[in-house]
Amino acid sequence: MYNSLSALHPNKMVRLHMLSGGYHPLCKLSERNERAGEAFFIVRRKMLTQERLKELLHYDNETGIFIWLINKGRTKKGDAAGTVKNNGYVGIMINRKIYAAHRLAWFYITGEFPKNYIDHKNHIRTDNRFINLREATHKENSQNISAPHGDNRSGYLGVHWVVENKKFRAQISIHGKKKHLGLFDNAQDAHNAYQNAKKILHPFFMGC
Repeated sequence: MYNSLSALHPNKMVRLHMLSGGYHPLCKLSERNERAGEAFFIVRRKMLTQERLKELLHYDNETGIFIWLINKGRTKKGDAAGTVKNNGYVGIMINRKIYAAHRLAWFYITGEFPKNYIDHKNHIRTDNRFINLREATHKENSQNISAPHGDNRSGYLGVHWVVENKKFRAQISIHGKKKHLGLFDNAQDAHNAYQNAKKILHPFFMGC
């Protein structure tokens, strides 16, 4: 019988088991999954098939909810699957691997894991109805943002306060470069300018 523990190595997480006075690397945890913000540490194991997924879970594409078809520890058949993670996405653990529910939904319906990001059209990360999901490149996914970053003190997407001018600046990113849209006396006017530009320059955007 042996003990289990985890140790952090540079750039990777390694699970080590104590065997006969020494440590043996059983399996490596992958680096953070950057797809659509899904920052889950996952264990590399046998690839999940669509057939196996449908044996374990039922996906209601009208509600976006997964239901367990088996008893699994404390979880019983008929229970809703998944928990909301710190990043706002729903995660479901299958064979000790955490999958983002929206990526599982895509796989369940299409039979293929998405090669790129899966974007939530209405910006609600827990709304995993299939009609609300679409595959997107990194560029497209970044266009469909409706809320400002945490360090934005203006409270409006695309708007920043300029201390030197004592005005609000509206700007938008195009191909990785910032485009200046003007200076405004109030944040709402600046945001309106940003929204008008976004409708033209960010065609993947679904609206604020």
